[in-house]
Amino acid sequence: MAMAAGAREAYLVYSPLAALVGNDLDLGIGAVVVDIGASRTDILITCHGRILYKNTLGIGGENFECAIAEYVLHKHKVQIDPDVAETVKVKIGTVWVGDERRTAEAHGRDVTNGDYCSAHIASDEMFVAFEEPMALLMEGICDAITKIPPDYIREIFDTGIALLSGLMIVPAVFAFSGGDEAALSKGASLMFVTLPKIFETMPAGDVIGAIFFIMVFLAAITSSISLMETIVSILMDKTKLSRRISCVIVFGFVILMGIPSSLGYNVWSEVKILGLQFLDFFDFISNSLIMPIIAIITCIFVGYFIKPKTIIEEAELGNKPFTAKLFVVIIKYIAPVCLVAILVSSILDVFGILKI
Repeated sequence: MAMAAGAREAYLVYSPLAALVGNDLDLGIGAVVVDIGASRTDILITCHGRILYKNTLGIGGENFECAIAEYVLHKHKVQIDPDVAETVKVKIGTVWVGDERRTAEAHGRDVTNGDYCSAHIASDEMFVAFEEPMALLMEGICDAITKIPPDYIREIFDTGIALLSGLMIVPAVFAFSGGDEAALSKGASLMFVTLPKIFETMPAGDVIGAIFFIMVFLAAITSSISLMETIVSILMDKTKLSRRISCVIVFGFVILMGIPSSLGYNVWSEVKILGLQFLDFFDFISNSLIMPIIAIITCIFVGYFIKPKTIIEEAELGNKPFTAKLFVVIIKYIAPVCLVAILVSSILDVFGILKI
């Protein structure tokens, strides 16, 4: 049909891949696509533009409609037609507990006397109605995830965990802020002021909060070790000191720099730099100043000195699809502009000129 319409070339694309592109999702990141059709469900797992796994399950929208019809028949003693079940599915069908409760009328025949009647169905009844098809669907998805090659698992789950964290933390912060703008903080204040208040109101919040901050501590320690290793190596190369002495010097410097941060939200809470607590100030210097500046320098260095071709050749060694032209445009033009905007907005935010 495309060729008949005048297209020069036409290609067949796997439908879940087309759904991924059609929803404007990045092919460069790991993604699990579940495309539920009328009579089947296609599952696709991609990473770096490659299809890692694909499968088709014999479960689709029709199965959910049949489940609704069977539920209404057994629960409300009303026999409904498939089109009525489809209408109910569209209006109130859900498997998400947090959805707002909705109701719908299902018109059919009372199986006890054959009279025409209606059954009033609530959206929370859909959890029970969809139990069997959803169990089969989730089984297929879990089976697909187990087929992911080990090299790609980390990237896919990193993205998933980041999304889940955002979906949990952001609504919680708004819910517990009580409309107080000061409570809608970010960075260190979010970690050490707002989140403890949330844990305080949760059931078993003391235990959950303790586990959370222990995990934060372990993440910080492991990251610090890898960062310190770079500094220790440089110190050894420049001064010819032994590894042990270099480690002691770097560790001592880290302790001295960490004392103000650890006391900034405690006994030194009244001492502020540019209106920021010590930890917020160091976070501003490292994340909002140094990081964008280094990133801008990197873009300029790669884009105009060593040239993007060197990076493109390196990236293509892994036999993975790499959009070279897009990379050149981003590294030379788009990324520097965006990074400068981030740098300027961060500085204006600290000085109260522009609130973000």
